[in-house]
Amino acid sequence: MWISKDTDKKYIGYHKGYPDDGYIASSESFLQDYNESPTRFFRTILAYGSSQRMYELETKLLLDLETRMSPSYYNLTSNLR
Repeated sequence: MWISKDTDKKYIGYHKGYPDDGYIASSESFLQDYNESPTRFFRTILAYGSSQRMYELETKLLLDLETRMSPSYYNLTSNLR
C-alpha cells in the first residue's frame, strides 16, 4: 500500500516480483501524483504470498474499504468488474 504523506490518500495493489525491483503501481492517477514527487509517498507491505493469494487479498481489502466511492483511495475498482 502506498500512502501520500500530504493527503493520506492510499493505493492498494499487489505485485509479482521483489519489493525493490522498481515496480510502483498500475494506476495511472496514482502514478501521475507519484511521479510528480515520489518523496511525498511511502510504501508499506501488507503481506507476502502467491500471486493468487495476493490478488484475493487485494480484492478483499478493496471490497472491505468500498474504494469505488471513497475519494481517499486511488483505486477505482475492487477487481470484481
